[in-house]
Amino acid sequence: MGYTHYWRNQRSLTEEESLAIYKDVQAVIEHTSVKLAGWNGTGDPDVSMGHHVHVSLNGSEEREEDYETFTFPGEAGFNFCKTQYRPYDEVITAILIVAAHHAPGAVEVSSDGRVNEWQEGLNLARQATGNQELEVPFLD
Repeated sequence: MGYTHYWRNQRSLTEEESLAIYKDVQAVIEHTSVKLAGWNGTGDPDVSMGHHVHVSLNGSEEREEDYETFTFPGEAGFNFCKTQYRPYDEVITAILIVAAHHAPGAVEVSSDGRVNEWQEGLNLARQATGNQELEVPFLD
């Protein structure tokens, strides 16, 4: 067991939802001071937009801040990422906040964490996007 975030893809994202998420994920990644890496803890995060948004990242292996790869949107249905409270956790929570905001009914988010443990991610998401209406997408 570990500190884990969960999301369930209830349906496919529309192109409009994907584009909005893509833009906000780029803003979050540009705004964070956390050293991010690609799926294996090295290189750069993969954020791309074809017909749908694709995000794959991890913490920095060099700084011993990597743990599990975060891949969004992931598989149809149930997905999860354990972060063990490592620094990249705030980026993961920020991404899940913007995803749930832009795709209500498509992305259902939950977590082992409580709402207050998502505060850094919420602050990051709001600062990066300028959207003060963003909220943690679940209740304790």
